[in-house]
Amino acid sequence: MTEPTIYSSLGEAMRLGNIPWENHATVEGIVEAIGIETLYAHNSYGIRAVRQEAGPDLWIAYGNTSGFASEEEARRAAPELQPWPDRKKGEWGVTHPENKNRDGGGTRRERPAAETCPHCFTEKASDGSCLCD
Repeated sequence: MTEPTIYSSLGEAMRLGNIPWENHATVEGIVEAIGIETLYAHNSYGIRAVRQEAGPDLWIAYGNTSGFASEEEARRAAPELQPWPDRKKGEWGVTHPENKNRDGGGTRRERPAAETCPHCFTEKASDGSCLCD
């Protein structure tokens, strides 16, 4: 069994976890509010975020984050979003602004051109990090 990939930064996790740039500010706010210790790659569901303090792991995907311990915690971490119950786990989640569940009302803005690292030739994240960081 192989060891799970640990991301070196949230920027790297969002870039490699295929989180759309429209959701980066939302995810950054959630991670800051909850206090995340480690970010792991999760093949079938984006990013697994392990808390610094006790509580369930957060699962950050393309269009949502789940794993909040309560509705109040979800509201505190993402005050601009409406929390929903995850009945299977007894936890809570929020749907990101850009998601795949839209009923046709969502529009996607064009992504600005990103800078490419001259050393590893990857696209730099919004925080300026790349794979050589």
